[in-house]
Amino acid sequence: MPRHKPIRAAIYGACHANALLRLLQGVPGLKGKIQFTPIPATMNITAEEMDAFIASVPDLDLVLYQPISANYRGPQFASARIVEAAANAQTTLISFAYYHFEVYTPFITSALPGLPEPPTEYMDYLLGALIARGFDDARIVDRLLHLEGLAPYVEGMVGAAFYEFGVREERVLEGDRPLDVKISDRVKALYQSKRLGHTPNHPSALPMRWIADDILGRIEPMIGKSLGARWSFTPDPLNEIQFFTPPFVRQAFGMTFEDKPITLTKTHGRQKLADYVRGQRPFYEAIPRDHFLKAVETMAQPTARPWYTPLLTTD
Repeated sequence: MPRHKPIRAAIYGACHANALLRLLQGVPGLKGKIQFTPIPATMNITAEEMDAFIASVPDLDLVLYQPISANYRGPQFASARIVEAAANAQTTLISFAYYHFEVYTPFITSALPGLPEPPTEYMDYLLGALIARGFDDARIVDRLLHLEGLAPYVEGMVGAAFYEFGVREERVLEGDRPLDVKISDRVKALYQSKRLGHTPNHPSALPMRWIADDILGRIEPMIGKSLGARWSFTPDPLNEIQFFTPPFVRQAFGMTFEDKPITLTKTHGRQKLADYVRGQRPFYEAIPRDHFLKAVETMAQPTARPWYTPLLTTD
């Protein structure tokens, strides 16, 4: 029998959680069927807000969440608390993994400790290294478009990316439960023909829709009706940070999708590559050269990203 009262729900996780919320709230069949309680993202939620959320779990019908380890911000913010709180309740739990696929933009990652916070939330180590080496803007743009030397590392890069992806989907954190929604097989099948990531951590719309579609299928019994979504969402749910995939990367990985040299950032919006380089230059020039290149060496450790060294040092 269809429910007459709205499903009481919440979504807990990082930036992906808010993106999923926007997707689900846009599904016409869900309007009035689910009432989402706003929950701050994992990286922003306070201890008091987390305690209040956990206390509310037994009264919720549905909780969607990303597995969060106790190592991230401490046991108080771990997803294991959600599982424990729902143990003796009628709350349905559905978990989905954090998307991380460092192939499309292999040089843009989080800033290492000791470096200033980058203006676009991600540290563009390749661009910063080229600036530190004294290249002018025109030469940097040319390098970003036509840099060679990635091909010998493709197999290792893809292997590493899917290994981490698989670990995120197969691991069970202490006190948590096996993951419900898995998309790594679909990513593996389509990553060359579809651009499935904007940064190492931010997926494009398609992977988020896979997750949302899976969830819609799982909650149909709760709703009492079919919820086949007709996706027409623009812009993408995580469109604040986007970087183009350079032609030399696409060529090395055998990618066939079109990807113009346009960069989107939260601060500056849509930018041509030359404008992006020019706008980022003051930030990277302000970091002491030796300090930044030391960070690049750390990123390029053979056990981490061995492809950094030849690409950053070959003229």
